[in-house]
Amino acid sequence: MTKQEFKEQILNSIDKSFHPLPPLFLAIIDEQVDNVFDTDEELTDGQRRADYLYALDLATNALKGLLKGAIEAHNANQVTLTYRGETYVLDRNTKFLGHLFTQS
Repeated sequence: MTKQEFKEQILNSIDKSFHPLPPLFLAIIDEQVDNVFDTDEELTDGQRRADYLYALDLATNALKGLLKGAIEAHNANQVTLTYRGETYVLDRNTKFLGHLFTQS
């Protein structure tokens, strides 16, 4: 499977209620796909998918913690983040961040 086919398979597997995906989340997906394809190891598609899901979970959990901490520490309504050379402005009330502040 090519990198593009793998990415399309990942995107198609995401619940349609989350679409359109935020640009930052798409950038995170791109990075994780790059990571699992830019290895010297010979991986099956199943191993590649497992590595991708593990890396994505780690990356998104770390990012969520960072964003929540930044917003709470500064009592802010938005945060600006530069990721992979692109700048993203995330509002506290977006679907992407909103659930962080409704969880106990």
